[in-house]
Amino acid sequence: MPITYEQAKAEVEQIISSNKLVLFTASWCPDCVYVKEVLTKHDVLDKFFVWELANYEKGSDDFKTYCKVWFEQACGQQNIPLLFTDGVYFGTEHQIRSWEKNDKIEKNINKFFH
Repeated sequence: MPITYEQAKAEVEQIISSNKLVLFTASWCPDCVYVKEVLTKHDVLDKFFVWELANYEKGSDDFKTYCKVWFEQACGQQNIPLLFTDGVYFGTEHQIRSWEKNDKIEKNINKFFH
């Protein structure tokens, strides 16, 4: 039975509200790989609920499409990676790249845990 948009939205919202840190990602996405590498380098990736689009148990085409629609509505963009902290959209790889460029990565990553 195909999944509805409302079911996909409820599932994604449940993931976000049930986890302090969430990373929506895909293994084929270069920006996602970059974010996971940075978070691994700083030994914090294991603190995130990592939602891998390709491996998600409800990873049907309908579910993936609906999630992108919800991401667009909730965050203003449907491209991954997307980071959430304490149930609030935080940013994408652009935020992480900015921190690295300005040598503020360590300081800002530590804010996730305080």
